[in-house]
Formats: sequence, C-alpha cells, structure tokens
Amino acid sequence: MNSYTSNSKRFCIAFILIFMVGNILFVIGSEFIVRTVAMPKSQFDALRERLHSSQHAYGAFADSRGANGLLPFNDFDNFSMGGDNLLTVLEKAKFFNRLGTTKGVIIQADPHHFANYRLNRDQSSLQDDLLKRKTYWLQFLRPVHRQYLLEYWQSYILAAFSATESPDSSATHVMARISDQPPAQVKKDASIRAQLQIPIKMFERTQYAKDYSATVQELVSDNIKVCLVSFPVSDAYRAISETEPNYRAAFSFFKTLAKHSGAKYFDFSSKLPDKMFTDPDHLNEEGAQALTNIVLNNCFGITP
Repeated sequence: MNSYTSNSKRFCIAFILIFMVGNILFVIGSEFIVRTVAMPKSQFDALRERLHSSQHAYGAFADSRGANGLLPFNDFDNFSMGGDNLLTVLEKAKFFNRLGTTKGVIIQADPHHFANYRLNRDQSSLQDDLLKRKTYWLQFLRPVHRQYLLEYWQSYILAAFSATESPDSSATHVMARISDQPPAQVKKDASIRAQLQIPIKMFERTQYAKDYSATVQELVSDNIKVCLVSFPVSDAYRAISETEPNYRAAFSFFKTLAKHSGAKYFDFSSKLPDKMFTDPDHLNEEGAQALTNIVLNNCFGITP
C-alpha cells in the first residue's frame, strides 16, 4: 500500500467521522433548543393543548387577523393562529365541534384566503400535528418547528454571544397605531398587502371554496350557531380592495353562503377606525377589545 492510498483512506475516515459527529451534534443541539427555548414559547403548542382540552361553548377560527382581533371571554376561546390557511381553519372548527360542548363557532370570511399564495400552501402535516397529536420521538422534526430550525439556531447563537439587557419594567407601553404613521408609508404598505391578497378568478371552483361551503352546512346541520366574520381592515387597505372585482365577488360568496345555509354573516371590514390598527389589516389591543365586544354580541348575543 503506497502512501497516497493510505493518506486517502485516512482522509475518508476522518471526513466520515467529522460528518457523523457533526450530524449527531446538530440533532442533539436542535432537540435541546426546541425543547428548552422554542416549545415553552410556542403559541402552536399552547393552542394545541387548549383546543384538545377545551370545554368552551364558543370558539373562533381564523388566521392572524383573528388571532390579533379577538380576546377570550368566559365561555369563548380564540383558536386563531397566524399563517393558518382556510383548510386548517375549517379542520380546527370541525374538531372543536366534535368535542361535544360546542354551541357556536366564528369562522373567518375574508377574501385573502382565496389568494394565490394561500391556495398553494399545503398544511396537511401541520394539521396532523395539531389535531391528531402525532407522536414525534424528536420534537425538532415536527413541522411547526422544523420550518424554523435554522432561525432557532441563529437566535440561540446570537443570544449566547451577545450581552442581554433586562427589560425596563418602568418603561411605558406604547400602543402601535397606523394613524400615527406617515400617510405615504401607510398607503404603500396597504397597497402591497391588498395586491398580494387579491383572490384568484373563479375561486368558487377551488377545493377551498367547496370545503368552506360544506363545512358551514355541516356545522349548521349539527345545530351549531355558525357566524361568518369578515375582519376589519384599515381605510387604505379597503380603498384598494374595493376597486378589485375579485374582492367584491368573495364578499358576495360569503353573504350568499350564509343566506342559503342558515349561518350568520357579518362584514366588519369597515367597522373600526385606523387608530385601532397596528398595520393595514391587523388590529392593536384597543381594536381587539372593541371587535370582541362587537362580534360576540352580534354573533351569539354575549356582552363581554
């Protein structure tokens, strides 16, 4: 055996060992970060526990507009989560109905669920984790954490090598309001979001629209009070969306579905002033309190 062959073998063995050790350290480190840092702060895990153990009579199901826009109250809980597509919203509502204590549900009725970027988002594995509580030996392999794994590592490393300061408990909390922002910036941000969220043409033919109609009719037939809600948006967002035919078609779709199924439908898109928004289509704390009062009263006759 010549020296070249011997060196090549040693190099290959060393490379394989380094690769294996690196992978083992990555797995151990990822699991440690997810279990000790990510999971204790995970809204997904907290929502999953609340949903499976819920004995509430009323629940809300939406994406970030609902998560930011509705507050829990007595027998009402909010199971909305940012990023949920329409199928995930519907599956959570059906799961809630099967718990046996359900009297009413709020289901989001917003046009952007039929936008291209929402229709192409497959969340089937996330739904399995949320609703079936699929068992994972390694928590970092769960879809909800796996998609953010590199961000977890980056944040953990930065936190380890940077000095952290304790938050100033005496600092005054300032509520974000788009009414305090430069009008030109507000208009620009609203335009970007409203254009991105335009429903596709003939969205009524999509599986999302068909499943939406079927779920509403199924819940109504189970004697559940179904309330379809179009969440508030800012003046700038609404000025743009009202010029788009596909937005108008979506609102018409929700209204017609409610009429034919026996569900209630409320279009609150123009209900609140800009001072109650933190960005073009998400409410701040003041807006959430106001909307919760309006929605619960209109949908179920509850006065918070």
